[in-house]
Amino acid sequence: QFAKHLIQLCEDNDLVLSSKVLLPKDSYTYISEAWHTTSWLDHCISTADGHAALDSMSIKYGVTVSDHIPLAFSINVEQLPSTMGVNYVNNYDNIKLEWAALSDKDISGYSYNTDQYLNNISVAKEAILCEDVNCKILKHKSDLCSMYEDIVDALYESGRPFHVKGKNKQKPHIRPGWKEHVAMYQDEARVAFKCWDMVGRPRQGVEFEQKKRANARYKYAVRFISKN
Repeated sequence: QFAKHLIQLCEDNDLVLSSKVLLPKDSYTYISEAWHTTSWLDHCISTADGHAALDSMSIKYGVTVSDHIPLAFSINVEQLPSTMGVNYVNNYDNIKLEWAALSDKDISGYSYNTDQYLNNISVAKEAILCEDVNCKILKHKSDLCSMYEDIVDALYESGRPFHVKGKNKQKPHIRPGWKEHVAMYQDEARVAFKCWDMVGRPRQGVEFEQKKRANARYKYAVRFISKN
């Protein structure tokens, strides 16, 4: 029933259910631990232009150890349309914020500055309240693009004191205790999931019990380092 509503929503708004178009019919992105069933709950919805820019899409069955399975896709940004003939994002695409390295004081300062900058932005009320999903009014497009540019500028300025150049990438943040207490159980859960998936995802039997116990150990380990 949900699928019918989702498809109807896309049809009514000239959108494309990209995941349905690009992925096999027997795909699934959710595993119910209670009922041991699979469902396709996670989807990718695009505009026609956005769908045309999708290079590939896949479901990462092999990397999941939780209820939801990651849905991944790659986008050819060169194929994306430019509404104003200017790509504002390119000015900032090499700037990163290393959130894990910021203190509580830094984050509070960023939040305060962001509020100040955003409060000074002129909101394109007429364009936002326009109910025509296929609006062709140039002023609406221009106002929305200008507002978008102002928002990007505001976020950029708020984070300026904490900017890190993308080329000098820092090591990925690893939670304390992850290698010692979690990594082995994460690997075990991945292997157990693959074995269970390869035999048809049964609701009982050796593979099922192994997956169930491996998931329980992994989740317990994650909770352990979160509390300690």
